Amino acid sequence: MINYFLEILKKFYLYFIKEYILLISQFGLIILHLLSFEYTNFAKDSSPEKTLALALIICGSIIIITAMIKLGRNISPLPRPRKDSDLKTNGIYAYARHPIYFGLILISIANPIFNYSIYKIILTILLMISLTLKIKLEEKYLLEKFPYYSNYKKKVKL
Repeated sequence: MINYFLEILKKFYLYFIKEYILLISQFGLIILHLLSFEYTNFAKDSSPEKTLALALIICGSIIIITAMIKLGRNISPLPRPRKDSDLKTNGIYAYARHPIYFGLILISIANPIFNYSIYKIILTILLMISLTLKIKLEEKYLLEKFPYYSNYKKKVKL
């Protein structure tokens, strides 16, 4: 009886708690990034570093928006794909398996470039770790749901 209860508890942890911890950490880190961003007048200081940071923010935003439009009804903040979802392998997904996460990382990298601080570098590293863990879990679920995902993974490296 106790083993049965422990097995149910383990499944609950593996399937739900892990997903929500990753989700909360991801959104928490994104919010901390937004709160830490020091909005300065770009026209007053258009140094090469600030220009690079602005380019990363614009590119990251375009990538995220394009990927979200392509995903359509399939989009979910959780790593587990929706039950009625289909695998997107064309458009932006022909170049990157996780373009939304890639766009978030680009924007995250821009933050410490735009306004340097150790705190912002740590936030960027933590977000990268959080997204890497989420990607690993998401890819496990995608392989379970879409057996041909392994071929797509071999073809699209990023």
